[in-house]
Amino acid sequence: MPTIDNTSNKQEIEEVNPEEEAFNFDCTISQINNCDFSKWYPKYKKISLKSRIIPLEEEFINYLNEDGIYLPYNDNGQPQKFYHAQKDEYDIDSDWSSDEYEDEDDDDDAINKVPSFPSLEKQINAVIDEFNGKVFPKLNWSAPKDAAWISISQSLKCTSPSDIFLLLKSSDFINHDISHAYENCSDFVPPSKSNETNDITNNENTKETNNNNNNNNNNNNNVKEDDEEEVDEPTSQINNEKSITRPETFHLVLRKWYDLLPSMEFRCFVRDNELVGISQRDYVTYYDFLHDIKDEIEDIILDFFEDHIQGTFDDPSYVFDVYINKRNRHIFLLDFNPFSITTDALLFQWPELLKLKELEFRLVESEAHAKETSHGGINPIYSSNAVPKELIDFGEGKSLLEFTETFAKQLQQMTLNDDDSDSDSDSDNNESSPTNNKEKDNSTSKEKATTSDNK
Repeated sequence: MPTIDNTSNKQEIEEVNPEEEAFNFDCTISQINNCDFSKWYPKYKKISLKSRIIPLEEEFINYLNEDGIYLPYNDNGQPQKFYHAQKDEYDIDSDWSSDEYEDEDDDDDAINKVPSFPSLEKQINAVIDEFNGKVFPKLNWSAPKDAAWISISQSLKCTSPSDIFLLLKSSDFINHDISHAYENCSDFVPPSKSNETNDITNNENTKETNNNNNNNNNNNNNVKEDDEEEVDEPTSQINNEKSITRPETFHLVLRKWYDLLPSMEFRCFVRDNELVGISQRDYVTYYDFLHDIKDEIEDIILDFFEDHIQGTFDDPSYVFDVYINKRNRHIFLLDFNPFSITTDALLFQWPELLKLKELEFRLVESEAHAKETSHGGINPIYSSNAVPKELIDFGEGKSLLEFTETFAKQLQQMTLNDDDSDSDSDSDNNESSPTNNKEKDNSTSKEKATTSDNK
């Protein structure tokens, strides 16, 4: 359930359809929780892919939140494959002093801090064995699709715990699930605001309690000590507006691996318990055969929705993904997402989905359409997650040739600036270095300084 910047989309919706006030477009924390895999899967597991849910300890969540990409030690205390040290290694310049590097003891301490999760690995290995050696990982909402580039298979197919840990640790989508899942919700209260409200409430309650105590003391001077012990002190009120920034428990979901065809995945949009839109899931690729079976696919999805999902989900408006077996036309439920701009509308625009009166099914219409949705065919899905954001921003709006030439010039300029900086640093060091023979021939030193100044 990756989030997107929703400011521009909200403005667009207001401009296109300002009278749409009856529909609350901002999702709530409850709607997000209803799309949590552990919440919906038990109800729909008979129509979904085989999966297992493993509760995660807080120590593992802390590991995922830490900076850097490194893998925990295995249950034998040894580094796993793909393991990389936390500290980068650089070629040592002989001119650099040795004190610019940290002591070996510090490196040993860093290595000792690498965590280990033998119990979790044992559970993962058991599921992998159960599912014939291959699984597909995700957390409560999102799968680490944006990190597939880092795996050997270039996919989310995992055959060992280390494969899973590497994908989870490298994914921005997983980081979003852990740290930002509720931030776009209309009822989300930031921790700072919640704390401020609590402080104000507590201060007011404290003042009120002190006043009540003073009044009681003045009015009950003659009350016996036994009676005083029976008097209960006023209880401070508890602020009902608490800050909820994450679910109580995170889960690792392991799904049995199937070689699913991207062409047969579809996203379905439900508004007020009515199916209003179906979109091809792989929106950057043109599949000509889909147009020949479009009506059949629409009927399959509509029947599936009416027989198994309509009126059974906890919210009236939501988004669900399905997969249709190309050979036998069996259909499977893949996931639920909130009916909100935090969910990718794919071939639709959210203002359209708010106004559709009848079911509309959209496919990529041609190769030209595919190039348009993929920004000219040079921006495949999640490609921007494999390179620094600054590089993406630098190349925005440029052709490949323009980007190459501009980037080469920029790199050359940066190199020249670095060289100039090094030269200035060397010059400053030479000027500030003490003279070895301070007390020898002071007159000669003064003459040299004067000559140098004149130059």
